[in-house]
Amino acid sequence: RDGDHMYDGDELIAGTCSMHSNSVLVVKSVEVQTNCIVFNWDGVTNRTYGVDTTTNLLAENGWSNVLSGISAGSPSCVTVPVENTSSAYYRITVEQ
Repeated sequence: RDGDHMYDGDELIAGTCSMHSNSVLVVKSVEVQTNCIVFNWDGVTNRTYGVDTTTNLLAENGWSNVLSGISAGSPSCVTVPVENTSSAYYRITVEQ
């Protein structure tokens, strides 16, 4: 490991370099708007991403896909519609 707290296998999936601690998949900013949330991260070429959501982090298989097939850009930025829930958790996933 290179000190970025990601396992080498996870870096292989994410397309980041396991030899450089500054090469990591991380959300750079999150902007909450009236009816949506905007996520911004540095994507990697030849990877596609998804956004999942859940209202309960303890539920098994509790994640639902909100968006998929997001092409990498530098930076990658997506707007996710917000449902009428009091709170929700989101994650960015690497699909390919």
